[in-house]
Amino acid sequence: MYVKTMMRVSCYLYTKKRYDEMMLMNYQAVLFKSFNEGLHYYYMKGLVATRNYREALKYYDELNDIFLSELGTGLSKRFKQLYDIIIADHAKEESKDMETIMRELSSHDQQNQGFFCSYEIFKYFYELLLKMSIRNEQNYYLIMLQFSDGTLDYEKIGLDFDRVKRLVGSCLRSNDLFTRTSETQPLLLVDCQTEENAHLIIQRISNKFYSV
Repeated sequence: MYVKTMMRVSCYLYTKKRYDEMMLMNYQAVLFKSFNEGLHYYYMKGLVATRNYREALKYYDELNDIFLSELGTGLSKRFKQLYDIIIADHAKEESKDMETIMRELSSHDQQNQGFFCSYEIFKYFYELLLKMSIRNEQNYYLIMLQFSDGTLDYEKIGLDFDRVKRLVGSCLRSNDLFTRTSETQPLLLVDCQTEENAHLIIQRISNKFYSV
């Protein structure tokens, strides 16, 4: 009953463009109903409507990670559609010169390890690299790892995902990608000439995992 009431009020406030009131109400509501997508959805719509694009993108990534970690599944399709709107509107909002763009692109550390990204970004890269692999006759391998003792209990096996991320990233090259599909499942996209090379990467990660 509480959630239904909040959703109706959110819809009303949104149609009346009373975004600040709606966002404040939703923020307070998610403290009680943390995993209700509808409340988070209207909060994100408020961020988009008020053009807080950076905050909306950050909120999406953090929320998606929480849902993956706690529920084992990411956000629903409507969040993905809202994410695409944010990206498109944000691109229209900002106009940058080449000097600024080059400075921002060069500001990130060029570490010799795999690149970790959110699952949504990973899917974009996957689609792009799939097309490139067909055109250039280049091989990419998709690898899913499972860190588990059979109970899917990270605490029991003494792991947290930050540690897994560091471990996996250090075993990959800078042109390899990885993300996670759940708290215990990293997903890798690696550039390899042969399947044997992909198995070597898996073996390298496994050896490092059991050596620490």
